[in-house]
Amino acid sequence: FFSSRRRHTRCLSDWSSDVCSSDLDYRIFVIDIKDWYGLIESRDDRWIQNGVDRGPSPVAKIADIQRDVWKLLGLHLKGHPTTRNEVVPTVQGLVVLTGNADRSGISVLERAKVLTIDEFVDIVGHPQKQRDTFGNVHPDIVGKPLTGAFWKEQLRRFFNANPTAFRPGH
Repeated sequence: FFSSRRRHTRCLSDWSSDVCSSDLDYRIFVIDIKDWYGLIESRDDRWIQNGVDRGPSPVAKIADIQRDVWKLLGLHLKGHPTTRNEVVPTVQGLVVLTGNADRSGISVLERAKVLTIDEFVDIVGHPQKQRDTFGNVHPDIVGKPLTGAFWKEQLRRFFNANPTAFRPGH
């Protein structure tokens, strides 16, 4: 698990401070964690929590970050002879709620990208639930999981992370 509590210097300047990425066997998650309580509603591409405007939709923000991470990771891989022909891993963007929030007011289009922490942990803990929820990944990634030595090193370099940041189960 890698967490960035600051702007990631390799990426876009609008990345917020609460974006995390997690590598499991077959996909990378980019997560915006919200410790929110009460009713969450979406109106005009903004999120309202208990009647207070909390700003632009975090689902839209995380979708932009997800797309940017995937593109930048692809450029990173293409820039090295040993990884030039590798498939770019799936990057999945989500908003994960750690508080007791009511999501019923979130638009139907955004709801699939918003999970509670318990839902997220349950899904990522079961490969079949991951496939059912997020779809399949490329067979090359299945044959060479992201938690293997090759990908752990590539992801460590890309995210500029400490070598111990990508340990399964941590």
